[in-house]
Amino acid sequence: MVDVEQHPVTAQPASLYLLGQAALNCTIISISPTGIAVTVDPATPLPALNRGDLAEVHVSSFAHLKIRTAIDTISSKALQLNFINAKDSSVRQLVSWFGQKAATTTVSIPPTEGVIINELTEIILKHITELFDVFLQEADSSLLSMAEVVDNNDQQNKLFEAKSLLRQKGDRINLLHNQLLKFRIENFIDNKPGDAADSDSNLYEEMELIDLEEFEDWLSIDTIIRRGNEKNYQSLACLEKRYAKLLKKSVDTDTLPPGVHNICNALQDTFKQHKISPELLPLTYKIFEETVIDRLGNLYDILNSKLKSYGVLPNIESHILQQPRKNPSRRTTDSPRIAAPEDSNTDENQQPVEVQTESELFASAKNILSLLQPQQNTVNAPSNTTAATSTSTLIENLSSLQQDSTASQALPANATLSQWLQQDAGLVLANETQELMSLVESIFQNITHYSQISQPLISQMKRLEIPVAKAALMDNDFFSGSSHPAQQLLNQLINLCLNSDMPNQSLERKFNSVISDVTNNFQQDPQVFTQAIDELTTIEKQQQNAYQRNTDRIIQTYDGRQRVKQAQDAVERELQRRVSPPQAPAVIIDLIENGWRELLKLTFIKEGKNSDAWQEQLATLDQLLQWITDNESDESPNAPDIERELEADSFADLIGQQLHNIFPGDYRYQSTVENIRDILKGLQPIVNVPLSSDVEISNSNHSELHKELEAANPQLSRWFKRAKSLKVGDEFSYLGDDTGQRNIKLAWISDNQQNFVFVNNRGQKVLDFDLVDLASELAKGLSPSGENSEWPLVERSLYSSVQDAYEKLAFNSCHDELTGLINRKESERVLGTTLLDAKNNLNTHHLLYLDIDKFSLINNLYGHVAGDQLLVDLSQFLINKLPQDTVVARMAGNEFVILLNNTDQAQGKSLAENIRHEIEQHTFHWQEHPLQITSSIGMMVINKYTENVVDLLRSAVTAAQTAKDQGGNRTHDFRQDAEQHERREKLLSWIDQLSNVLESDKLCLRGQQISASSGQDKEPHYEILLAIKDDNGNLTSPIEFIEAAECYNRMQRVDRWVIEQAFRWLSSLAENNITLPSISINLSGNSMNDDQFMDYILEKFAQFKVPTNKICFEVTETATINNLSEAADFIREIKKLGCKSSLDDFGSGNASYQYLKHLPVDYLKIDGMFVKDIHTNADDFALVKSIHEIAHLMGKQTIAEYAESKEVIALLQEIGVDYLQGFAVSKPRLLADIADNLAQNS
Repeated sequence: MVDVEQHPVTAQPASLYLLGQAALNCTIISISPTGIAVTVDPATPLPALNRGDLAEVHVSSFAHLKIRTAIDTISSKALQLNFINAKDSSVRQLVSWFGQKAATTTVSIPPTEGVIINELTEIILKHITELFDVFLQEADSSLLSMAEVVDNNDQQNKLFEAKSLLRQKGDRINLLHNQLLKFRIENFIDNKPGDAADSDSNLYEEMELIDLEEFEDWLSIDTIIRRGNEKNYQSLACLEKRYAKLLKKSVDTDTLPPGVHNICNALQDTFKQHKISPELLPLTYKIFEETVIDRLGNLYDILNSKLKSYGVLPNIESHILQQPRKNPSRRTTDSPRIAAPEDSNTDENQQPVEVQTESELFASAKNILSLLQPQQNTVNAPSNTTAATSTSTLIENLSSLQQDSTASQALPANATLSQWLQQDAGLVLANETQELMSLVESIFQNITHYSQISQPLISQMKRLEIPVAKAALMDNDFFSGSSHPAQQLLNQLINLCLNSDMPNQSLERKFNSVISDVTNNFQQDPQVFTQAIDELTTIEKQQQNAYQRNTDRIIQTYDGRQRVKQAQDAVERELQRRVSPPQAPAVIIDLIENGWRELLKLTFIKEGKNSDAWQEQLATLDQLLQWITDNESDESPNAPDIERELEADSFADLIGQQLHNIFPGDYRYQSTVENIRDILKGLQPIVNVPLSSDVEISNSNHSELHKELEAANPQLSRWFKRAKSLKVGDEFSYLGDDTGQRNIKLAWISDNQQNFVFVNNRGQKVLDFDLVDLASELAKGLSPSGENSEWPLVERSLYSSVQDAYEKLAFNSCHDELTGLINRKESERVLGTTLLDAKNNLNTHHLLYLDIDKFSLINNLYGHVAGDQLLVDLSQFLINKLPQDTVVARMAGNEFVILLNNTDQAQGKSLAENIRHEIEQHTFHWQEHPLQITSSIGMMVINKYTENVVDLLRSAVTAAQTAKDQGGNRTHDFRQDAEQHERREKLLSWIDQLSNVLESDKLCLRGQQISASSGQDKEPHYEILLAIKDDNGNLTSPIEFIEAAECYNRMQRVDRWVIEQAFRWLSSLAENNITLPSISINLSGNSMNDDQFMDYILEKFAQFKVPTNKICFEVTETATINNLSEAADFIREIKKLGCKSSLDDFGSGNASYQYLKHLPVDYLKIDGMFVKDIHTNADDFALVKSIHEIAHLMGKQTIAEYAESKEVIALLQEIGVDYLQGFAVSKPRLLADIADNLAQNS
């Protein structure tokens, strides 16, 4: 426990606000750096108080000071309150004004920590033992149910064997799990802090060989651990901090004694010793998850309460709530070769970047907005000689506007609040104030983006813009956290809208009342916002209850339908086993149709197929069939058996009574019962009737049914696997109608995993998919919700501001300032993408290079301004005349590029000639002067044989120059038949050699180092690059080889070869006790689309025992854009393994940013074309900086390619880019040379 020296102060009157209570008069009697002591008026009765309760202190002498605290100590004399955030500006002002100095904190460690640890361990083991008993019972029942429905004898035998093992040895298995868990707990507690983990090479020597089966077992348990950690995130975070405090060493989710990791891995070890069939492990793990892991919340609550009672970080919950939620650790299992890096082995600057907190969001927004400042002309922006208006004056003007009952109408249409202040009020805003006002305005602009919210409610909320702007100006920390009541109110209003059916007049009336109170009463005291929040809390609770009731009703409805369907299928299955075509006794058919079928259904639904009643009713039918069959086989068919005749009456009465109990008012069955009686007595002959087999019964074998569906839909194979791995409670981002993207939750899954029901945030059913439909939606892009898919309004607005600023910077960097067309740099990127399309999809395009004839004459006659205007007019003319999907770019001066997509030779020629003719016939104007111009156009085809962008442009320029040399005003088609034929033959020769190249030593791997920009690499990291040896053994570029493989769809083979060789290299390093580096492996889009590719990766991990955390898979932006769903799925799957991912050639424009939001990559490699000139190009510098800010904002790290000079590196370091790659850092080297260097340093 922590004891802090208190400093007495002159008694200061204050008000104490407890949750849900009226204000209490109190006096501050002492203060320390961590808290204050207060006394409460003795005449005031205190409500029930508990340690950890939140309280807010308002200091009477300083009206604006609101101190947020938590109760620490309660006594008859005083209350000791701990500051929630000792660094808060209000706390610092309080300490400063009272003239106190920070006191030294002294820590006294409880002498009984060993006793506390032992007590906690006993609680853990006892609780887990009890839950394990529940698991054994549920497993026994589930395995029996599975065994009864499978058709495969081998599977059935394995299920029975597992059931028998768990029943006979359940107590021993429970005891072994308990002992293994205890060993894990004590082993961690007894280890000395700071013990270094074994090196990769030592682990390699010690590790047992892992085959693919064991690897898949690891994946199954890893998924359960990850979900358990996410489900209990807050409780586990508190326990980690408290155990770390108690043990005085680092504790994380993997080492926490009661953590999900320890419990699950103890189970894994237990099953290995008892040799449970590997095929049944996923099912058994699932049962363990549902009966043990999903019920750990109570244990964690008990442990946290116990530690709080001992004074171990009693207020940690409030701090955990204020911290951003971290991404779950990817290292979960014990396999050292399949593990993410330990925290202790990772340098601080190499830690994954977490999604930023709100204060960091605000900082990012300011940084990127500041990049736009020199490029914007703000109205009345302060000059060097104009003083900016003071904040107090701004607030006064806003207060005047706020008091105007028609304030919302006072603003001109489309005018922002800051524009009104500058234009109408004549005020001057400082840059920082302008940025702050822009962020406030973005909040209210974002409200209009919620398509689910009605216009009347949006109008109501926009009335809060002035009070919120005032609050932001008054509080410097307004955007530095989410605790300001104005923010909380806005977020609460949005949530209420999203969770309500629209339109909603009662909600509109309530909003009107609450918002009117704020606009009428807010001057300086933010308590006005808090009071509004309190008024809306009741509605919020009602919505939460309604959501739960709605969801429960849907689950009950679908459970009921499923039960009826299961009953129907079970009954039909049993009846068909007994009565089958071509014929059956008429009396049996009458009995079934007149009530016995319904009797069986009701019994199945009410009591289940394992009940005595169900078995008895089937036995009754069997007995009747047996007697009738025996009677038919007798030599005298109508001569009754003595036993049968004696029991005929009682047997018929039994049938009649059972039917009467179910259908008391229905007498249809009576004649059937009498017929049974007469037949059994031999009084009636047995009559057979023909039967048809038109009743369809659902396949009860789930695995067989899934195989049938996969065989019928092979293109969905990958997505069937994803669909079957889903769990109730999983959330998804869905864009399926005109209401915009929203989050939906999986509420119900049928037992056979054939039907999936989703609800919205009101608990209403929105989607009902069968397995095929769901797999199709997943393939189209239905994806798990990101961590910030539904950010609160304020955070969303900050994020939107960053996005808007980034898009403006990206536009500036990629567009010509004069004409607004894309510039040369962007056109080269677009042409690169077009070349890939031509190679991969066999499409044909045409490139036109347009040069204005005698343009210099216009400049000479009318001046450069006229020439510039002509270029602007011509640009617009081209856009208007050309097809909509045409790309037009200004290359330089009076030269333009026109990309004609998906055109054959005839279409290309026709369009080129048409545009030349249109320009010739058109009259441009400068002032009163008509301008007639002509153009020379070079045309170049783009197909699968086009070599590269540089040669493509060079040929197009040559063609344009030829047209100009021939007199101009003409089109020249660059003929390259012979050249293309030669290139085609060259590519085909590479394809013929592909197998030989891959199997020989001609193809080799090199590595280029990627270094931390700080220069403090904890471990080396290399990008793996291909190279080819010529006949003399010299290394040559593999570009032609790669182009041939891409052109003829052979890149999957190349990718697989690279993975195997790279893994083999790492494995050889480990065998020689050399420290393993991390490596990045480039993948093609074809590999990501290959449903078998992930299985190949798993096989290679199992074969070579490579640590997954050492591998980063690198994909290009172009490949992911063309196959977004597959790329996102692939990246999610490799992250589950513990691998990292990188997005290469991240470029400019809105598309890059939008796609990035859907790709959970770890690293962004900034396109080298924007990096190489940042020391001379201000637009490129701004864009690179904005990409870096965006990346960190989204929890990703940045890598800058083309770090080719000291000047470029210095600027990248100034920006803060995380990693650098380029010749100025390191040139590519053969892997053998890298291995030698690593060996020297190991």
